[in-house]
Amino acid sequence: MVLREVGASLNKAVRRFLGLPLPDEKAVNEFIKDVQRILIKADVNVELVYNLTSKIKEKSLKAEVPIGFSRRDVAVKTLYEELINLLGEKQRKLPIRSGRINTLLFVGIEGSGKTTVVAKLARILDKQYGKVGVISTDTIRPAANIQLEQMLPENIPVYFDPKKNPVEIAIDGIKRYKSEGYNIILIDTAGRHRNEKDLINEMIELERTIKPDIVVLVVDATIGQAAYAQAKAFSESTNVGAVIVTKLDSTAKGGGALSAVAATGAPIVYVTSGESLDDIEEFDPQRFVSRLLGMGDIEELVKRMEEASVEITPEDIRKIASGKFTLLDFKNQIDQLGKLGPLSKLMELIPGFSVNLPSEFGYQAQDKMKKWGVILKSMTKEELENPELIKRTRIVRIAKGSGVTVRDVKELLKAYHTMKKTLSSMGRRDMRKLMKRLGMKGM
Repeated sequence: MVLREVGASLNKAVRRFLGLPLPDEKAVNEFIKDVQRILIKADVNVELVYNLTSKIKEKSLKAEVPIGFSRRDVAVKTLYEELINLLGEKQRKLPIRSGRINTLLFVGIEGSGKTTVVAKLARILDKQYGKVGVISTDTIRPAANIQLEQMLPENIPVYFDPKKNPVEIAIDGIKRYKSEGYNIILIDTAGRHRNEKDLINEMIELERTIKPDIVVLVVDATIGQAAYAQAKAFSESTNVGAVIVTKLDSTAKGGGALSAVAATGAPIVYVTSGESLDDIEEFDPQRFVSRLLGMGDIEELVKRMEEASVEITPEDIRKIASGKFTLLDFKNQIDQLGKLGPLSKLMELIPGFSVNLPSEFGYQAQDKMKKWGVILKSMTKEELENPELIKRTRIVRIAKGSGVTVRDVKELLKAYHTMKKTLSSMGRRDMRKLMKRLGMKGM
């Protein structure tokens, strides 16, 4: 999960606070101290943290509480709302216009992940609009254009000419793509530091000459609060119209980077959280905060289901949520949910699972699904429906029949029992909410 440690800490603080019978001023102050400690550890600006927690204290202790709610509810609701405000309030979309050619110029310092972002976004835009062409103007980093070619499918070309300077490459590439009817043109540039005047001047000349529709700034989350100065410096040099924040999975400073960029007024449109070309998502502050606090994101879950054409019935949901399912059900769910991506990503979207999901169901489990499928096919129907029957002799037989080790079979059984135990922690109330929000009838 993006900022998993921060989310786990916030979720724990919220649950502890909600568990109090009637929180008094002392309890509210303790809750505020927990929130302050967690956000400062995530490198969020101290002044921003103080302002946020001051609003929580003021509203939870002084504001009028609506009928049917408690000051405890007000405090948590205020935390949710203020975190959203801290990260930009509302979702911003990349301003792509249909029916015309859109030219996007990507800028950022060296090592920010700019070239990888160009490849990731090219794949997304190709699916949405079709006919995407990429231009590499990076004449400084060896084989930058080759890196792009390796990451992109054959239908997305990369234009580069080592004999020309960056501005000439961009001009020629745009002419070629326009003549061939391309809808989207993405231009990758060399990494720049705000103090490297020559590179900044080159970036300014590129923007002035090719007049891109959008300048996209790529910011590395590992720099934390320093993202404010970086975004400000680039914005003063070029007309930054969108920001993409990378590497949120590999840093404790992600909160600082996101809040710092948002403070500049620059719209964050995408975030990335891994090296895989699919690890990029639109940035929606409301959904981001919901997942950060462990509240889930059912809209995204439904969207992923629709895109993958996965059929999950009310009975499936009951079995998943209650944990009362057999190895056969486990096999069927792996077959279905595997279409949606890593199980850890999917389960983040279900209330209550964003923090507690076992590590067995991350990318590592995704890689093992094929092996698990073979093992499950080697089991009898009786074993699939009654997993408790599978003892040592049966394990040895199953391992031989599927061409794996006894350890592999035991690992699958352990994963099944762990998942069953974890999912069974979802109460009937949460299950009814989940089914209702998925448009299904309750129990």
